[in-house]
Amino acid sequence: MLLFSSRMTDNTNQMSRLLARTYLILTILALVLIAAFFFWRLGSMIAAEEQRAASHFRALSQEMTQLWRSDTLQAAGQEASRRLTDNRSSRDPLVVSVYSFEEGVDYLWARNGQFLEYMPDTHSAVPQIRANAIVHRRFTRSFELPDGGRRIVTAVYPVLDRQNAYPVLRDTLVAFLGLIAAVLVIALIHTVRQATRFQQSRSGPENAPSRNDPSPSPVHDSNEDQAPSLGLMPQEGMEHRLTLELERAGFHEQDISVAWFTFRSVSDGALAHHNAQAILAFFSFADLCLDGGQQRNTQSIVVVLPSTSLPEALAQVERFQGFYWDERHTWGRRDVDFSCGLSARNGRLVDAERIISECRAAVRRADTLPGRIVGFQPDPQRYREYLAGHSS
Repeated sequence: MLLFSSRMTDNTNQMSRLLARTYLILTILALVLIAAFFFWRLGSMIAAEEQRAASHFRALSQEMTQLWRSDTLQAAGQEASRRLTDNRSSRDPLVVSVYSFEEGVDYLWARNGQFLEYMPDTHSAVPQIRANAIVHRRFTRSFELPDGGRRIVTAVYPVLDRQNAYPVLRDTLVAFLGLIAAVLVIALIHTVRQATRFQQSRSGPENAPSRNDPSPSPVHDSNEDQAPSLGLMPQEGMEHRLTLELERAGFHEQDISVAWFTFRSVSDGALAHHNAQAILAFFSFADLCLDGGQQRNTQSIVVVLPSTSLPEALAQVERFQGFYWDERHTWGRRDVDFSCGLSARNGRLVDAERIISECRAAVRRADTLPGRIVGFQPDPQRYREYLAGHSS
């Protein structure tokens, strides 16, 4: 289908999309920074614990060397156990062992039996210690005895536990909750502003007529008799109203359809009033039913259908057609009928002037078909290609 060129007279939709994308990118960037902060703090904490454990092990290995060089094995083991038990804290070693490959295990101390694979006998050369490389660090040092024998002292230290992980998790959670609060506040402010703007667009111009307002210019019949008020939004505000609705739909990335009704054989104001009241009775929002003007015996009415795709709008107009046929029987005017042309935003950034031209093209086509209802189906991809070709 041939697509017509369109002038984008308002950059509001593009700015709104740019702000939304910027908001999303900043939120994702903040989440990435929070994650990076968490891993940086965690790595820094583990590195600090490793340094502390290494310093502690140097002192511990020197003590074990002195005990093994100066006392008997039994006395050295008892003194080592006393020192490890008396000075016990969460930062002290979990397992300490002294052994040699030739003599086996001299000494083995564990804070908890879960750190040992099994209880070794004196002939076991190397004690089997269960440790997690993520949360534990193992340190080993050898020393020489006065008789020339050598012993190996090994200790396993915690570098990540609840006590030292808590500040990292706490600070990360505070940062994450702060981000959530900022996102909610910004979203709330945006929602309130959009709701206010949408309400203002619904209210229309200050001089917009209502059903009970007799001030609009009446429709005159051939005898210049005054007809009742149509109750439609005035024709002068039609393009402005369409522009507001298209902006709202574009900002929220929603679809919107427009239906252009052309009623034929409207020779008097009473029939024009009946047609307008039928439209107002069937469609939901009276302020989105617009007077399209009257020429000779033809009356035009435009209905804006927010959050409605073209297939959904066609289905509504088909239901209205049945409703209208029933209504005209009560008027005693079975000869009157209408044609309808529809168009939709369909993912495009399109202005009111273009939508109106598409509806008029569709209603002209509908006048030649039996069903009298035609939808203008735009192709958004071809539309973008067309605009890209003319902008280069």
